Amino acid sequence: MNALRHKYHLTAEIRHLKESLLCFLHTILLHRTVGKRTQNETFGTGLKEEKCSWLDLTYLRVNSPELRWQVEEKVEDFLSAMTTTARTLSHLDQDRMPNEAKVLNTSVKIEFFTRRKKSAWEQWTTWTAEDTAVWEMWELDLSIVKVGTTEDLHRLSEKVSDDINMMVLQICSAMNRGQYIPKSASSSLFDGSLKDCMPYNHRIKWTDGGMGGNGSGDSISDKLHSSLEKIISFYA
Repeated sequence: MNALRHKYHLTAEIRHLKESLLCFLHTILLHRTVGKRTQNETFGTGLKEEKCSWLDLTYLRVNSPELRWQVEEKVEDFLSAMTTTARTLSHLDQDRMPNEAKVLNTSVKIEFFTRRKKSAWEQWTTWTAEDTAVWEMWELDLSIVKVGTTEDLHRLSEKVSDDINMMVLQICSAMNRGQYIPKSASSSLFDGSLKDCMPYNHRIKWTDGGMGGNGSGDSISDKLHSSLEKIISFYA
């Protein structure tokens, strides 16, 4: 199956990342979540408005504490990895850095997939119980920059707010045009583990040519050294 891909780009300071990613991911999940279904009825969760602190931005998300916690946990894992990298870079000579010197390139993506239970023979030969097939992917390329002054930070915050607002409009426009959604059994298409809603099966991952990594943070520490060598050479 060829997954439908949507790709965006954002230049931001590390303090902008949490709110930017939460807005990006929740906007997508808002269109990829349905009410919790039982045999007899469907329970809706409604929407909740979120006001950002760093950014001049308000966005809507599914009013589900469990889904909110899941998304924030993944974002915090990503931020932890990025913060570790930024702290390691702090020994660089600050006088040699331009006000918006590029520090790090990475990307965060959310993939939607279907599950398929393998036959007994497939399980025996592959040692896994199921296959997954990605049918849609939304990716945000990030250029994380370092700003030198409060004025520069304020100016960049305004730009990030404008860029995220435009991104939200583009995502909503793409969703409203109608997207391909697989016709599969509910158990293979939806995540039924939450009590108050059913998002489509998805995973949140981050990748980078220098760093690498996924939604659980695996391989970040293994490739951090090679990434830092590339970044430090930028300032040499």
